Amino acid sequence: MLRFAVVVLVACRSPAPSGPSVEISLDGTPLRTVPISATVSLATLVPPPPAAWFDVTARASDGRYVEIAHPQTTYPGAEIRLYAEHGKPAIGVFRPVPTGVPADVERIAREPAVALDGIVAVDVLTHAPARPAVTGLVIEAPGRPARTLEPDDLDDLQEGSGPTGKAHGWTVADVLARAGVPGAAHVRIVGDHEDVIDLSAHTVLIKQNHRGQYVVQVWDAGHAEPTAEVRGVEKIVVQ
Repeated sequence: MLRFAVVVLVACRSPAPSGPSVEISLDGTPLRTVPISATVSLATLVPPPPAAWFDVTARASDGRYVEIAHPQTTYPGAEIRLYAEHGKPAIGVFRPVPTGVPADVERIAREPAVALDGIVAVDVLTHAPARPAVTGLVIEAPGRPARTLEPDDLDDLQEGSGPTGKAHGWTVADVLARAGVPGAAHVRIVGDHEDVIDLSAHTVLIKQNHRGQYVVQVWDAGHAEPTAEVRGVEKIVVQ
């Protein structure tokens, strides 16, 4: 009888989730971990409807991330989906596909407007997070005293744009010039990690996100999307 009972317990045990998984959180609180083997709408994984979403942030295992602010107004009628791409979980924003258009146009329309692969976590916010106190952006350069730029110091700077022409913030060169350090070639960006960047060989922009953090984005030549990023930037050091 004991042997029979053990066999029954093993046979009735539910199989453990297999395959790559993504942790789904709501307002910073983990809800569930979901294995991604087929396409699934994010709206089916969190209780609030998409109309109540303030922001969706997805993070990859290598530190890359994508923030989709105000999804319903930024991408009207679109659906955020999780899916498998090359065996790894991905997230994408899929717009409605128009009818009666040429096949090549339809094929392009089926591609995600925004996407990130290799994701491990998705957080859906239903309200604006509390913004931390902004302490300013420190600029250091050889032979000069450090200067801290407050947010008001940057308000009137003209926004720069990435390779696609879309504004993404201020150029780091303009920010340095505002601090009295024009013409810098190489800088070290200090934030959630450090990165040394050649300003003459890349497009480098800095912005404040809705969490109040400074974010530096870097585009290599010929790339439409940022190829490097430093978040939580506190200091730029001219080298």
